Amino acid sequence: MPYTGPVYQRKRMCLKYRYHLVLLLLIHILTCLPYTPIPIQKLPKPSLFFAEMAFVPDPLEGYREAICLRWTMPGTENENIRSFTLIRKFSSDSLFEVFGGSRLIPGDTCRFCDILDGHTFPFVGFDSVFYRIYAVDKSGLNGDTSDICKVILAPQPRLLGYDADRYCFKWESWIRGGVFSWCAVRHENKLLEWTSEPAVLFPQTDEPALFSSCFPDSMKPPAAGRWYYGLFVKANDSYSLKIGYVDVK
Repeated sequence: MPYTGPVYQRKRMCLKYRYHLVLLLLIHILTCLPYTPIPIQKLPKPSLFFAEMAFVPDPLEGYREAICLRWTMPGTENENIRSFTLIRKFSSDSLFEVFGGSRLIPGDTCRFCDILDGHTFPFVGFDSVFYRIYAVDKSGLNGDTSDICKVILAPQPRLLGYDADRYCFKWESWIRGGVFSWCAVRHENKLLEWTSEPAVLFPQTDEPALFSSCFPDSMKPPAAGRWYYGLFVKANDSYSLKIGYVDVK
């Protein structure tokens, strides 16, 4: 007489259960609709613009030259932005790369200044720096990358001297064509500063453009101490900046 005890009954139930599982799986495979993935909603690409050349504070050197950029986001997507990532490429590079401080820019920020090394500016001719930016949403997903923002750099102007009797700066630029230039100075105490009015010159082919600017009467004589100067130059779509200092007694 075949065995029909509790163990046999449990085995039979397990086999029946497995049979039903296999049957249900086959029915699902034969009847289910094709899988349609849910489209991922990426953040749109920002619009990136050149803002200005600027000299920004540096704990070691006082001030440094920098390219400042700004950007905007289309629509009302800003509340879902966790951060921005700015990438950069020099004309000698083959790929865009992140650089110092350009990753994890806070999502409520719309401006960034890229501090430059002195060798970034060309000695002669012109050179370019290229930037792109993308937003990162709160889930960590990268959005679309912006179009390229191109900044053309020109050779730096050169300080010819500071006239301690007239309280004037004098500098030159070898850029050709119409050259706009101005001078900005800041005292080491960060409380005193002044910016001259821009001047435009059209130098001859074999001569530099010579500029000069003096402290306003309201600041003469200038306070003793170290004064940092920034010599700004703009010609067509190119820009340059030279930062240094003079010690005033």
